[in-house]
Amino acid sequence: MALQSCHPKHQPQQWILHFNPNHDGNKVEIEARLLIDDSLNWNLVNGQERILIAKGMGYPDSFSFKLPLYNTWLSGAFRANLIKGVWTDSSRKNYTIPFEGRAEKFSESAISNHQTYHVNFTTWDQNESYDAIGSIAVQDTEAEGTFMTETGDFRYLQGTMQNNLLKLSCFDGTHLFGLSAMKKGDSLVEGVFYSGSHSRERWSGVLDEGASLSDPDSLTSLIDQADFTFTARNLHGDSIQFDKNRFKDKVTLIQVMGTWCPNCTDESFLLNSFYKKYHQQGLEIIPVVFERTDNIDHAARQITEQFKQMHLPYEPYFGGATGNRQADKVFHQVNHIMSFPTLIILDKKGQVRKIHTGFYGPSTGKKYLTYSDNLERFIRILLSEE
Repeated sequence: MALQSCHPKHQPQQWILHFNPNHDGNKVEIEARLLIDDSLNWNLVNGQERILIAKGMGYPDSFSFKLPLYNTWLSGAFRANLIKGVWTDSSRKNYTIPFEGRAEKFSESAISNHQTYHVNFTTWDQNESYDAIGSIAVQDTEAEGTFMTETGDFRYLQGTMQNNLLKLSCFDGTHLFGLSAMKKGDSLVEGVFYSGSHSRERWSGVLDEGASLSDPDSLTSLIDQADFTFTARNLHGDSIQFDKNRFKDKVTLIQVMGTWCPNCTDESFLLNSFYKKYHQQGLEIIPVVFERTDNIDHAARQITEQFKQMHLPYEPYFGGATGNRQADKVFHQVNHIMSFPTLIILDKKGQVRKIHTGFYGPSTGKKYLTYSDNLERFIRILLSEE
């Protein structure tokens, strides 16, 4: 890979990648921020988040590499002062989005004084809707924030506020989010939310410091009080039954997740930190992974690779494909699995003590810290029981 002479080798440079997903023939633009640092490392920048995606790569004539954690690829080439390429999500069928990148400045400073909005998202055909909490901060023309729904958060969003037009976006390797809305007084109106090329929704919000959602511990519950059990496959394809004999004398966290799910990876980092602290005292973690394929070989490769990258020391199991309510079939004793991730917590007797739907990660600030503290406290209580 030859280095282009028009780029200084060790001068940090900011680039904005302009992705152009197609929505019913309409050209949409979603921005992503790329920092090539003084060590020639490529880093995705989303607000306060930095994701190292390529080490010491510099400015090659052409490139193609797999992004960390997820089954996605970034490919392209430098043309003078322009990057042209495509992002491919291999977990989806025929899913490729083109982009162009230019050397453009963006803010790397964190913004404080977030304001809280009660937000409503509506499907494009307006047949379904759901509520969310928006946490948004604006300073001069810079903006950042996140949105929290009953199934998780939108992770770190960054953008601008210019002429009362709010624009926020995020690209973390598997999510490509673009949101915009007009600010009118205490309201955000005429909002549009694009997720890659596969989803678009309308949204609006109103300033409301008391905005709230349902308790995540109340959304999923047991419908069968018999001894808790389920069956999944190991990564060799063997069927494994989990029942009270496997849970006995252990505090067990069953993580219902997918490798394609950033909220799941955020939760995995947290759960692994608890595993390191409390495994010797009897804490066990059983991840049951649902992928966008039912092919055990394809799924096993992706699961193994992600767990290796994240240094997760416990064994994962395969639940099947995400469609056709497969998670409900595996966990047939609960009313529904409405979110990836879902965390099922069992005590030393193998009894389900709590089911937590979704996950609010580090981008949610105090909510993440509060949940982390409360979960650790609950684990310690269960470990102390006879």
